[in-house]
Amino acid sequence: MCSVIKGKVIEGKKLGRKLGFPTANIELELTDNTPNGIYAVEIDLDNTKYFGVANVGIRPSIKDSDVKLLEVYIFDLAQDIYGKELSVVLKFWLRDECRFDDLEGLQRQIATDVESAKKYFKL
Repeated sequence: MCSVIKGKVIEGKKLGRKLGFPTANIELELTDNTPNGIYAVEIDLDNTKYFGVANVGIRPSIKDSDVKLLEVYIFDLAQDIYGKELSVVLKFWLRDECRFDDLEGLQRQIATDVESAKKYFKL
């Protein structure tokens, strides 16, 4: 698997930040047929390579919209990147996108996904 998604970072609701995992949101084209799910990803931002974990889908735990998004938590990045272009390479599928009953459950699963992605990249 090595699908590449490119797009501009758009403003979100900043929920990921509140959960301790700030994400870069990229709205996907209606024609995007990338399977929904959680992925270990490699990111190119301003010609610098980063690693992270991404969700492709409609965020069923938040359920504020049926718009398909790419949300990327970038490891070791602490800067404002709104409006910047990202190139995101889906390197490894971790799991299906699913709904959690509460934000604490979602937060625990994100932490597990981050650890799985770090193991994949040997970080």
